[in-house]
Amino acid sequence: MLVLILFGPPGSGKGTQANTILQNYPNSIYISTGDILRENIKKNTELGKLAENYISKGLLVPDEVINSMIQNKFQEINNSNHSKNNKLLILDGYPRSINQLKFLLNLVPINCIKSVYLKLNLEEVIKRIVYRRICLKCNRIYHLIYNKPKNNETCDICNEKLHQRSDDKEEIVINRYNVYMNSTLPILQEFKENNISFLEIDGNQEVEKISQTILNYLKSTTF
Repeated sequence: MLVLILFGPPGSGKGTQANTILQNYPNSIYISTGDILRENIKKNTELGKLAENYISKGLLVPDEVINSMIQNKFQEINNSNHSKNNKLLILDGYPRSINQLKFLLNLVPINCIKSVYLKLNLEEVIKRIVYRRICLKCNRIYHLIYNKPKNNETCDICNEKLHQRSDDKEEIVINRYNVYMNSTLPILQEFKENNISFLEIDGNQEVEKISQTILNYLKSTTF
């Protein structure tokens, strides 16, 4: 199985590109640590309570918590009757620190890992995230610049008032970006030192162009 790491700052489009990959490789497995943590926060689990303390401040959840979560996911995959049919595992939001990468390398051989690095500056990150709104009823995502709702900040489908995630506020976004630059970006050097293949892409390009570049990258890979 090939493990594809989607790497980049908040708002760089990792989730969007993951959806495109899943459409083209429907037997893939997708793991988003952010989605898992937000689901636990919504359900008010112990993991959710712990994660919320960090996420609400734009900080990284401790490595040991995330590593344990990833290890459990890998065990679920290995125990699944369908695991042999899944040729591609997409990781979104992991690893986010060098310690997390080292943990991953204990789970997956280096030659089975590739990465896509979506590069984006702080100004664009703020524009993409701060104006994002979500309908809590149907989970539809809007953007007050790029994908406006028809009626102010109300969902077109549910007519519910749209919600801004607490970690989407500007001061938190700036902190998240700084944490990314200090804790996550150094992983690129580890990729180089461990001979892990990664493709760098300008995240300011059109979504479709980025998608095609990634799909071409995957097509050139044997898995």
